[in-house]
Amino acid sequence: MKKNPAPPTTPVETELKFQMAATDLATLESLPWLAGLPCSRKRLVSIYFDTDDFAVARAGRSLRLRLSEDGVVQTLKRQSKRSTGLFVRSEHEVRLGPVAPGSEPAPDVDEIRRHVPAALFRELDGRLGPAFRVDVLRTEWKVPFGDSRISLSYDDGAIAAASVREPVHEVELELDHGRVEAVFEAARTIAAAVPLRLETASKSDRGYRLVGGSELRPKNPLVQLDKGATVAEGFEALAAGCIHQFATQEALFLGSGAPEQLHQMRVAIRRFRSLVGFSAMLLTPQEARAIDLGVRRVFRRLGTLRDLDVVLDAIDERAADEARLATLAALRAERAATCARIASMLRSRRFCARMLDLVAFIECGEWRRRGADPLDEVASGILKRQWKKLAAADRLSELDAEARHKVRIHAKKLRYACEFYGSLFPGDKRKLRFVALLRAVGALQDELGRLNDYRAIGNLLLERFGAEGARFIPEEWRGPGFEAKALAAADAAQKRLMRQDPFWS
Repeated sequence: MKKNPAPPTTPVETELKFQMAATDLATLESLPWLAGLPCSRKRLVSIYFDTDDFAVARAGRSLRLRLSEDGVVQTLKRQSKRSTGLFVRSEHEVRLGPVAPGSEPAPDVDEIRRHVPAALFRELDGRLGPAFRVDVLRTEWKVPFGDSRISLSYDDGAIAAASVREPVHEVELELDHGRVEAVFEAARTIAAAVPLRLETASKSDRGYRLVGGSELRPKNPLVQLDKGATVAEGFEALAAGCIHQFATQEALFLGSGAPEQLHQMRVAIRRFRSLVGFSAMLLTPQEARAIDLGVRRVFRRLGTLRDLDVVLDAIDERAADEARLATLAALRAERAATCARIASMLRSRRFCARMLDLVAFIECGEWRRRGADPLDEVASGILKRQWKKLAAADRLSELDAEARHKVRIHAKKLRYACEFYGSLFPGDKRKLRFVALLRAVGALQDELGRLNDYRAIGNLLLERFGAEGARFIPEEWRGPGFEAKALAAADAAQKRLMRQDPFWS
């Protein structure tokens, strides 16, 4: 396939993407600022290429050939460090020549060679093949919005890989030129008219899920910050990473209702709340309170379902007699009803508006005018403070349950701080210390988590079932021996952590 001169392209695309029901397209088209505007409709077929072991995806990239009536365009995209792929992706496009009738298009390997590291190209050379296809009908408007112009598109179709398919009903707003704020203003007017759900997964992400490549995207991706990053740049990248983590797990939860996805959503919120707490030098008290208030409400709602999961997990393996089976059936029915209410909340216009406000604050807030200090110096202070809080704790076995819970919170915050800022401290020796400290604080969290479960699950069972709840407490937790062993293990984990050498000093 011969290459034609590429038209001028924008190296970075800035966009917001939402899931929308196909039945709401007519409402979208009737919005006053869309009425009368011409629109284009065309079928787009995109073929994503990768190796059998997903070398392209593992490198944080996607390789796509898009077929339309205008020809074939090859696009190589890479996630941006600044926002971890949430809203901004760098891309390289080249227009390819026509495809011979009856043949499939193939990537231009010379163009790929120019835009990927040599080591990655050696992995790809001669091994690329179609991984999945995306076939959609795109309706697009060019919308003047104040002093800006936005491309508004609606994609209706499917992602297909082998024998599996996933429907696509997406609204996308992309800034052609002007103010980024205009994208959010337009999104709010749409969200007021039709239910939307923020979508952070690209079509390539969704395609990789279908072909079994979802493990390439970790649950809790560590953002790699540049050594010279400012406080503001670091907050932006880390906050976007937390939102991306939440939205990814939210999409999976809405499809499955699984406890693991619920847990990961709560982890994402805890990480974000910790980040806000670490950023007191950047955010005003009013900004920090407003952010925390909104996310804390969602956290509490998710917590009601998490408590049910904890009780079910404690009872499940012991369900042998009729009374236990009846209890399990009632709890599962309650879980299903609670799960439905939470799903309704996550799909609501109110929740979408909150997410839009949060994302707009991260992308366009006044705080962006602050925070010019070097992040590595500030991060070192944050890590030292979290470390001192843990170091100041007495021996865990000598603390009461409430005090141990506070130590557990400090351990979580130290872990989050390490994950957030660890990449700012390069060098082999520091990396070894980073890994060792993260492993040690994780071990302490595990031991404190067992103690927390021991008390929390027992209390939940007794609260829900009264004296009868004791019948459901797992056998290994019965008697004083378990708590004594768990406290000894927690003491040992605390000692191991305190022997670690901080990587930031």
